[in-house]
Amino acid sequence: MSCTPSPCRHQPRREPMARRGLICLTAAALLGTVVATTAAAEPDCHANDRYRVAVQPHQSTPGERFAVVPVNAATQGLPCRFEDDGNAVIIGSDDDPLWFAGLSGDYLVATRSTGPEGDLVVFQLESGEKILDRPAGDFSLEDDALSFWQRQRPAVTGECPALAEDEKAGLSIVIETQIRFDFVTLTPQETGEIRCAAVQ
Repeated sequence: MSCTPSPCRHQPRREPMARRGLICLTAAALLGTVVATTAAAEPDCHANDRYRVAVQPHQSTPGERFAVVPVNAATQGLPCRFEDDGNAVIIGSDDDPLWFAGLSGDYLVATRSTGPEGDLVVFQLESGEKILDRPAGDFSLEDDALSFWQRQRPAVTGECPALAEDEKAGLSIVIETQIRFDFVTLTPQETGEIRCAAVQ
């Protein structure tokens, strides 16, 4: 009786321990390069004729911080960077989920949210002081004012018949008031307009 040799089985090639260590170190170095490159990426930059705002996302929480520098002869032409070096006004913190929404003159408009409903927040660019913080989402930004719809109270049964189907679907119905915030007087004033809105 003759024996037929069994088919050859491929044995994986084993890398010497030292070589495997070198491969791991190289991979780690490459990963470190990628992380460093990502961290050093240019921030989003927004500007008007008075201020420049560099936007930096939080590292481990939702939201952004803002580094504000005035536009003048000393800063004109410099690259846009987020630098917390004492020369910029820093707005925001890691525990505050702010998001850039717009600039108007001396003011920064941001939203605050981690879900469908949020707040509207206004900061003075020169000092970083918060001057408005309201439960609102729908807004329009003008040169001299900010108009927005502020959530005021839950609607009573039958108050908003056009949104009855939304209410049956599990959404909450609220009454919103239109407010105009004047950037000259820094005074919010109701316009007299109200509406029903469905929120989650």
